[in-house]
Amino acid sequence: MPYVTADGWKNFKDEQTTIAAALRAHNRAAASERTSRGGAPYSAEQAARDEEEQRLRHRLHRVEQILGSCSICPLPTQCDEIRLGHIVDAEDVETGRSFAFQIVGMDEGDTPASPPKYSYLASFARAFLGKGVDDEITAQGKPYRVTGIRLP
Repeated sequence: MPYVTADGWKNFKDEQTTIAAALRAHNRAAASERTSRGGAPYSAEQAARDEEEQRLRHRLHRVEQILGSCSICPLPTQCDEIRLGHIVDAEDVETGRSFAFQIVGMDEGDTPASPPKYSYLASFARAFLGKGVDDEITAQGKPYRVTGIRLP
């Protein structure tokens, strides 16, 4: 069964509510336009609104699939090894560049965030799961060292 973090679940629920409200508003506007348009031809503006409605319906369907198929993974309480929900501090061994990222649930990594979020299903994140501080790993062909594990 796929997992999401509690924050991810809340974000998907909020998105579901927002999209549903936007679709209701779109339907009211479309009904009003049909009434006022009478027999006038279909406008470019209406075509654009219809495309937006289709995009919203598609996203709503996807969000509802996620909510219907995922379980909320409880946040880890310890930072001894990397698990779903942790923020990982790491260093690129070749360049010395330090960075942080969070390992999150399915589809939570699709949004821009700081620190960046990677789904636990992504190969980059999977390489870090179960590792501890000072462990060296190879992810996507590059060597990294875990420098810290934090709770969000």
